Order: sequence, then structure tokens, then C-alpha cells
Amino acid sequence: MTRIAVVVGLCAHGLAIVRDLHAHGVEVHALEQNRKLPGNWTRCAEVHFCSDINGQGLVDSLDGLGRRLGEDREKVLFLTNDRMVRVVADAGPSAMRDYRVSWMASRDQVRTLLGKDSIEGICSGRGLRYPRSWRVESLGQMERVVSELEFPVMVKPVRPLSGFKAVVCESREKLRQLVAMFEGDLPFLIQEWIRGDDEALHFCALYLDRGAIRARFDGRKLRSLPRAMGQTTVAIPEKDDEVFDYTRRFFEGLEVSGPVSLEVKRDEEGLLWVIEPTVGRTDYWLDCCVANGVSLAWIEFLYAGGISEAIPRVVRRRVWVDAEREPKAYWELLLADKALAMRGLLPRFTYLDWRDPMPFVRAAGRLANRVIFRRGQGRA
Repeated sequence: MTRIAVVVGLCAHGLAIVRDLHAHGVEVHALEQNRKLPGNWTRCAEVHFCSDINGQGLVDSLDGLGRRLGEDREKVLFLTNDRMVRVVADAGPSAMRDYRVSWMASRDQVRTLLGKDSIEGICSGRGLRYPRSWRVESLGQMERVVSELEFPVMVKPVRPLSGFKAVVCESREKLRQLVAMFEGDLPFLIQEWIRGDDEALHFCALYLDRGAIRARFDGRKLRSLPRAMGQTTVAIPEKDDEVFDYTRRFFEGLEVSGPVSLEVKRDEEGLLWVIEPTVGRTDYWLDCCVANGVSLAWIEFLYAGGISEAIPRVVRRRVWVDAEREPKAYWELLLADKALAMRGLLPRFTYLDWRDPMPFVRAAGRLANRVIFRRGQGRA
């Protein structure tokens, strides 16, 4: 039976998955809702549009696409955000009968790990450092908790893809304002803030096969937005056995399959603290792994399809840059840190790929339009 890939979402992350698979000769189909994304112009996948990829409509969208693609082809599913993972996990294997999902056999564990309030118990049982945390269900409960807090604190929604990702509150008043503004996104996880800048953030990505490690990639952030807590905008490969050991211990015994990763922070004393895991999908900085020789999407395609074979690693040294979210980041780092250039890290920019040029052309056009619009507003 022919095996193909279905990628949900064509943001820069989804495009990286598509290109990784296409480079290995896989027939790729992509499902997207937003017709304006630059990734829709890729030559590496056949793009199918639908009305919903982030809510309950995703199940119907996948069902319809599965019928169109035919029963004679085995379809391996790739998701690009936590909300999609939650929807597919809740739907279960019967609703996903047309697709192979790498982690479906461990969907209960995946659902548990998607809730940020489960992390503290896992860390405690494994002797891993995790910031003191409080779960807040309501405004009234927040008022009772606030007296116990030492500021600044980090606030995260427990549910994936809520109105914000993470916010640092320097005072009780700022915390009250945030909770009141996003009351509809409760419950929240409030944590003590681990001090440190972007470069204190490390990550380790693994591919797990019923808990067994089949692939590994260690990296470190150089920039993120918002600073020191947001989405990665510049990342580099950096082997770190202590970070790997933290990641291994976090997932040990959970019998999870599929792609996972763990973000940790090294504090001012050099101690590691768990920030958060990612399960059921690769992370937004996937292309950092691919650019440095670890083709996680291709590895997932093989294992999800029942093929377990040695995956050769090509050793490269590239710095990954999200030029869409922070266009000036790489050049500012070059000016501020000459050591970055001396390390011989060639840049890998989102969208830029001469074998698949149109997404970059479209993204560059969007960026130019934004710059022109902002300058026009400034003159008004």
C-alpha cells in the first residue's frame, strides 16, 4: 500500500514538515484554513483548504480529505499545534481510522501532558526542578492565592492555544489586570519566575517509540518573543547531556510514542528548571533540527508507518532564524555578538529555500507591505 503524509497547517512550522518529507521523496498533502499564508504556495505539497483546522471541525475536515485521497493509500498524520493534538486525541482511533497517528496508542498520556497542571507531579516524582506553581480556576481563587506569591511570576493558560501563551507579572496589580482581561481563558497556572534571559533557555527534542529513544536533538535559544519566555525566533544546535538527561528522565516510564520535546531554563546558579514539554507534535523550531541533520518529520513518517530502521544523521551547523516574526534578529545578533559569526553557523531562515521559492516570495511581500503600512501610519 502506498504511504503518503497529511500535514495540518501551513505556517512556517507546517512548511518545514512538508519540505522535510518532500526532500525524502514522500507524497505530501497539506490541510489549511487560512488562504493568505505564504506556505500555501509551496511546490512540496498538494494544498487542500477547509473551514476549520483548529477546532472540532478538524475531525470532519480530515474525514473528508481521507475519503478524497482514497482508501488504497496509507496516510500518516502530522499536526502543528496543541489544539489540533487535543482535538485528535479526544476524537480517538475510531474517528482517525483513515490515518496513522504516531502517538495514538499513548493518547491518554498525551492528553495528560497537554495540561500544564500535570507537569509539577511528573517533575516531583522524578526529582526534577520545577517552579512553585498554583492553579487558579477563578478570580476569587486568585485573590486567595496572590498573598502566597513572590513576584515576579509567570502566568500560563492551562488549556493550549488560549488568548496568550505566557506573561510575566511584576506585581499583584499587573496579575489582577491580566486575570481580569483573560478571565474567559481560566484556569491559569501561576509560577514563580526563574530569572534568566533568552540564552538561558535550552531544549531537547526526541522521537520516542513506546518510550524508547530513536532520535535526539539538543538546542538553545538565542532570541524569543516575548523575551525570555515567548516563541523562539533564533535557535542553535548545542549538545548538552544534562539537558538531555532531564528530558529523558521527564518522559521515562510514560511509554509515549511520537515526537516530544522539553524546554528547560538554566538559572543564575547554573541549575536546570523544567519549563514545559511538547507532545503529539514537533515544535515550532523543527527546522532547526532539520537544518542540522535531524529530520524528525521523516523519522516520524517511518516509525508511524511501521518501518523501524537506522536513521543516518548528517552533521551540519546552522542557526535557525524565524525571519517572519523577528526579521532583524539575526543581524542584530551578528552586530552584538561577534562570536556567533566565528562559530561558523550559517543562517537558515524560515521560508527561504531556493528549491521551493514561492513561500519566501510571498512572505517577503507581506513583510514589505507591513513596513510600508507602519511608515504610512507614522507619517499620518
